[in-house]
Amino acid sequence: MRNLLFYWAPPILWMGLIFYGSAQPTLPSLSDSFLDLLVKNGAHFVEYAVLALLWYRAIYSRFPHPIIQPLAFVIVVLYALSDEFHQSFVPGRSATWQDVAIDVIGGACALLAWNALHHWWIRKRSAPESPVKES
Repeated sequence: MRNLLFYWAPPILWMGLIFYGSAQPTLPSLSDSFLDLLVKNGAHFVEYAVLALLWYRAIYSRFPHPIIQPLAFVIVVLYALSDEFHQSFVPGRSATWQDVAIDVIGGACALLAWNALHHWWIRKRSAPESPVKES
């Protein structure tokens, strides 16, 4: 039960939070249209970056093999598509392929960053320590 709550509940709850945000007929807007676009696109990017990492963490907890990363990515892609489809039925909202693209890019960037950080950490841990010269 601990495994379920600790690993699997966070991505499900995060998806619920995304769904709730998508169900809102209007979102607050900033007076500067460029800044508003930047903030909203940034929110899409970050939402799905977090979602990708949460799904990777959950799946890895049960199947500890790096090959599961594409599965986390597929979940992000499918949820981004379903989220935009859902938005098309919300009054005052519309579905756009640009939002799906930003969501998918956010998920991909998070997983790629995780890979880079993980490989760096492994190299750092396995590298022999350099001797310290005393002056």
